[in-house]
Amino acid sequence: MKNKKYLKAGLVLALGVSFLLPANKISYASSTTGTTIVVSELDAAKAKYKKAYDTANSKYKELKKVTDSVLYKNATKESAKYEFSLHLNNLIKTLSDYSPDKVKESQYEEAISKLNEALKYAEEKKAALDGKTVDNSELFDLYYKDKEFKDSYYKKATKAQKDAYDKAKTDAYKVLLEGDNVSAKEYNDALKALKDARNDIINSSDKEKVFENLKKEIAEAEKLDKSLYTEKSYNVFKTALLAAKTTAESANSTLNQYKTSLEALQEAKKSLVKVDTKEEKELAKLIEELKAAKKSNETKVSAAQWLLENTPDTVKKVKGKLDNLIKESKAIIKEVDAYLAEYEKTRG
Repeated sequence: MKNKKYLKAGLVLALGVSFLLPANKISYASSTTGTTIVVSELDAAKAKYKKAYDTANSKYKELKKVTDSVLYKNATKESAKYEFSLHLNNLIKTLSDYSPDKVKESQYEEAISKLNEALKYAEEKKAALDGKTVDNSELFDLYYKDKEFKDSYYKKATKAQKDAYDKAKTDAYKVLLEGDNVSAKEYNDALKALKDARNDIINSSDKEKVFENLKKEIAEAEKLDKSLYTEKSYNVFKTALLAAKTTAESANSTLNQYKTSLEALQEAKKSLVKVDTKEEKELAKLIEELKAAKKSNETKVSAAQWLLENTPDTVKKVKGKLDNLIKESKAIIKEVDAYLAEYEKTRG
């Protein structure tokens, strides 16, 4: 009965307190001090909003730095870079739209949702970036290992070529200074510029050498006696000669054009077919007869040796004649071989 009295009094007191406190208050009991901290729902929502805003703003500053990193700059897909930039801009817009000086008390929950959503998408798009550090070894070697080039080709280059090469080297140095943070585009542009400037100097030097060889080949070609060659082969040669002269006389001809003309002229010269004179025809006939004689004597030697080795008793009475036949035939074969070798040597 006594307990019921105390319970009733407690209920009355509780009801009294609830009427005294505003409806939007929440009581928190301290486990350490035993005191009760009363926080309004509005204050709790505001604190939750502030935490979401501060987190999104802090993360934005980190994400903003990604655009200057190789992760972003060297991403293999432009679409991934676009998506990241899009959602990064959306995040900063959301931070602006729901900034502390703009957001209303009634918008705290909405602001928290929008901020978390914008941050989530921006971080997801960052995860899709796959840029990697550029391997700068090729540019490094071209920049630092050019002593041989400078001591040879560079010295013969024109002022304009030297200026272009020096500028490309300066730009390459700036790219190398960026180290691991250089973008693939910056690196490739610098590498191409240095290669182009270097190759322009090298090609100019090589071009001069090939040009001189072409002029020499043309001069020798013009000395050839047309009457010594068949009409068909000489016409092919003449066409190559005219093309070579046109290339040599053109101020706009490239190194490859010089090379192509030189090779074509040399090939046409090799393909010239000499006209068969009466003496040459007679000589050709003699050569064929010698080859036939050689073959005949080789057959005789082979047959005689077979008889001596396989039927010695049968050919016993003519063994001396067979030995002489072998000796004489071998002598003829040796003589023919020597003549044919000399003949081939004189023909070149």
